[in-house]
Amino acid sequence: MNKTKRLLALVLALVMSLTLFACGRKAQDDKTDDSTRTEDTTRVFTDSCGREVKVPADIQKVAVSGPLAQMVVFAIAPDKMVGVANAWDETAENYFDQKYLDLPLLGQLYGGKGELNLETLLSSGAQVVIDVGEAKSTIVEDMNDLQEQTGIPFLHIDAKLVSMDETYTMLGNLLGMTDEARTLADYCRSTYDKATAIADGAEKANLLYITGDTGLNVIARGSYHAEVIDLLSNNLAVVDEPSSKGTGNEVDMEQILNWNPDVILFAPGSIYATVGEDAAWQSITAIRNGAYYEVPMGPYNWMGFPPSVQRLLGMLMKRLAGSDGGARQEAMFVLGRRVFGSGSLGEHEKRQAFLLTEQKLLETCYEEAEDALTFYYRASMLGRVYRFMTEQRLFHGGFPFEEPRPIAFFPGTFDPFTLSHKGIVRAIRDQGFEVLLAIDEFSWSKKTQPYRLRRRIAAMAVADVFHVSIFPEDFPVNIANPENLHELRAAFPGRSVSIVVGSDVVAHASSYQKPVEPDSIHTFDHVVFRRTEPDAEPADYSCITGKVLELTLPPQLEEISSTRIREAVDANRDISNLIDPTVQEFIYRRGLYLREPQDKPVLRTEDLSFLPASPETAEKFLRTMLSVPTAAALRTQIESRGDDVMVCRDTDGTILGAASYACLDSARLFARLGDPALSGLVRQNAGGRTLLISGLFVPRGERQSDLCQLLITEVLTLALSREFTYALYLPLEGAVSGYGRQLLTLQGFVPAGDSTDALAVDMRCPVVLSRNVDTAVKAPFSSSPRVLAAIAAAHRRLQAALTKLQPGSLVLSLSAGVIYHRLLQRITGRNGVPAEPTTPRVLGPDICVPYGKILRGVAVPNTVTKTLRTDKVYEPDLSTYSIEAYPDYSPLPDQVRTIHAFARPVILVDDMLHDGKRIRRLAPLLAETNTPVDQVLVGYLTGMGRDLMEQLGYDVDAIYYLPNLRLRFVESTLYPFIGGDSVAGRKQKERMLPSVNMILPYVYPGYFFDVTEQSIRGLSKTALENAMQILRALEREHQRVFSAALTIRRLGEALTQPRLPDKGDCMNFDFSLPASSYLEEDLSRLDRICR
Repeated sequence: MNKTKRLLALVLALVMSLTLFACGRKAQDDKTDDSTRTEDTTRVFTDSCGREVKVPADIQKVAVSGPLAQMVVFAIAPDKMVGVANAWDETAENYFDQKYLDLPLLGQLYGGKGELNLETLLSSGAQVVIDVGEAKSTIVEDMNDLQEQTGIPFLHIDAKLVSMDETYTMLGNLLGMTDEARTLADYCRSTYDKATAIADGAEKANLLYITGDTGLNVIARGSYHAEVIDLLSNNLAVVDEPSSKGTGNEVDMEQILNWNPDVILFAPGSIYATVGEDAAWQSITAIRNGAYYEVPMGPYNWMGFPPSVQRLLGMLMKRLAGSDGGARQEAMFVLGRRVFGSGSLGEHEKRQAFLLTEQKLLETCYEEAEDALTFYYRASMLGRVYRFMTEQRLFHGGFPFEEPRPIAFFPGTFDPFTLSHKGIVRAIRDQGFEVLLAIDEFSWSKKTQPYRLRRRIAAMAVADVFHVSIFPEDFPVNIANPENLHELRAAFPGRSVSIVVGSDVVAHASSYQKPVEPDSIHTFDHVVFRRTEPDAEPADYSCITGKVLELTLPPQLEEISSTRIREAVDANRDISNLIDPTVQEFIYRRGLYLREPQDKPVLRTEDLSFLPASPETAEKFLRTMLSVPTAAALRTQIESRGDDVMVCRDTDGTILGAASYACLDSARLFARLGDPALSGLVRQNAGGRTLLISGLFVPRGERQSDLCQLLITEVLTLALSREFTYALYLPLEGAVSGYGRQLLTLQGFVPAGDSTDALAVDMRCPVVLSRNVDTAVKAPFSSSPRVLAAIAAAHRRLQAALTKLQPGSLVLSLSAGVIYHRLLQRITGRNGVPAEPTTPRVLGPDICVPYGKILRGVAVPNTVTKTLRTDKVYEPDLSTYSIEAYPDYSPLPDQVRTIHAFARPVILVDDMLHDGKRIRRLAPLLAETNTPVDQVLVGYLTGMGRDLMEQLGYDVDAIYYLPNLRLRFVESTLYPFIGGDSVAGRKQKERMLPSVNMILPYVYPGYFFDVTEQSIRGLSKTALENAMQILRALEREHQRVFSAALTIRRLGEALTQPRLPDKGDCMNFDFSLPASSYLEEDLSRLDRICR
């Protein structure tokens, strides 16, 4: 990671260096006045050369001797300037009032841009001539000679990076502007101190700063123009005599090849645009890795020539978009108070800053503040910006905005935004476009990072690239939807809108294969990037009726891919040659892309099915595990008693297990049971029809327990859907099963009376447990025998604990895996497509929209699948909860607008529907956007949920129907670190969301009723122990697979959505420790509570 640290240090330090002249300036209150008053009209001023010069006491007209003096004086006293040393850059008209652009050209004392025009100087009425910068060897002689020739005082003031505060202090004393100078001086000093603090603690990149149209001039180490570079990087350009000229030292190509820098900065007007395709440069590391950049220009060179205050603004914007909270706050403070709220900066300077940054500043209005202090800083900054804008509108006639550029709409997932993307953006911007990056959500088959993380990464990467901004998230544009494209055009009246795509998109995307219609993608102008593949056929753009501008990228940028980034992150390698170095820091700090596949896994149908079977089929199966006479006897009993049979089959039809059961009404009880006491007990408790389980048959083996559990669940849910209220287990003769009896006790079955071997359970209000921990574990751990065994053992312990809550009531265990695969069959059936992936893929008309915790991050075969990311968020006192957007995703209204933009009927999918808080939250949003809901499909549906669907007018279907329930649990939410529910106001830590688990010792589960304290404590202890055992299994397996400890910081490598137990603001976690160690402490706390 050495190269990473160097490059990162460079960027961070350069970012801070831009704030050197705009961030803060240390006051020089203790500095003595460099002038001595001789009489009321004149005084003596001592310049940086030690010359004592008599100057007017009140200076109102100033001439400057060179470009650096022009910039520095312009920053403090623009209205006192009588002329300029150099003509303004053509971009200056976008930022400066015309009166400054019309100032006469005086020429310059030093340099190659024209000699000082003494005639113009004399006619200007200048009271003093100020020279600013590095003192030449002949400075004293030059100043004295010119002063004698013209009769005008000539003064030299030193200006170095380390002492810019002193430069402004001297200027303030000279011009009678001490307050304004103090502001600028404080700004420069505090910023320089921050930059040096970063530079001192960082490993610096090997860098060259190249100028000239041939690329053979460098800014050498020790040069006056290299101050920033020397401070913040390892400047490789070491020469015998560093040039003091802005053009630098001339070298040859061999010398540049020998230096072989890791990073190159190209001055404006140099060979930046062509160097990527120049074979002579391809062996240089910086060019090969794409780590070369052009210094921004407008209205000054941002890195020097001369080395002026312009260097600061881009760095400020970089910090404003960065990930360091303190640096962002400082950037907000500087922009608000020192720039737009400054009392010393002129109106033209503020306008210049505003015109460059207004779009970037606007984006900050839509960001959520990370904390209260950031919110305050941002509010303060925006308040000053708004005040400045109002003053400009009321008193200065508004802003001299340049002619609006044409729009280049660049949609993409940008997962993440790479240097290749940045190269594309710059190339388009340089063609005169305003580039709008649309972080879209329409590549539904990709497993992307959350929308707002991708948006933030893109914003960080282009923070220093002007005329590039991020498109609003509340305006989804699906380029396959003509209605969306019409709205896009309408949003920019009078401006042309071009779509930016790759040539492969034009060739293969379905939207380009459709017929042309009004506002379809074909009718737009395009900017198309084509890969420069050898012997490639010319791209065919005939389907596009608009204009096409074709561009290409340098080969080294074309080779950058998301796959390469993921591989490098997994290997903990430097990726600063693939993405912006500031983004690299953000990715590694947050653990993004680590062990993350690029594509969503496609669901496949389960290899198990549960179907009715005949007694004859049952006998054939029973012969595989029992003796032939016993199997025949069981068949006879099943037939004679009229029992039904359910079998479990795998994909090839092999029977893996069977269950026999019967429906008993009150008239048949004694005839079937043969025990008057047992019959009376059932009549007394049932209140309706009774299910009799008469046999469970599963061969011995490692799958016996799981298969038997699945059979029990299928039989019980079938009975519940038919509104059975009671269940018995009374096996046929020869069908007694020890493992079956044991598993039924985990479902809440208890002995039925004192004198019988029968088991019974009340089914009227079951406790429902969703078994989903296996779906919360990532590959390869999800297939690890050790991990799966820990999860299975934990589930059985949890079932046993739940039976203590309401003894004798049914505990129904529902497998999320089974529900997943049955939902798949229902979705594909509803959508009219095969349940297995097809090649080529043919999509059905509907869109599948999971809106809860099920089917997140997966794709249904042959079906557009897009999740609505919702989260259950409790109030801090846990009294109530609401349904909100999941952290780092767009607000729910924006997510629904995105779903609407797909222009497809919606199949809403969730694991369960009871009180319906989630769908109650979404239904108004769906209605508001006129999004058609074809069906609501859930894992299990209760009677209350069915009533709600009738109220909303939605068609509903379910895998299981439960008329009622008492309590419901999602297993993962009971386990700390593995799951949980969010708490309002809690912020993410290390990208883990603080969450609450409704167990002791975190909270008292107040939603329980009619339960004992002992059963609550038992459930809490079981949940803690289960979580600890699962985490320990994951920790051991992670160590075995990756030879690295699974710490809290790295839990995201093993769990899909790890959570952090919320213990309040006073409790901090050590993220370098394993999560299981904290659960040991929590178990000890629980034991103390119990005692």
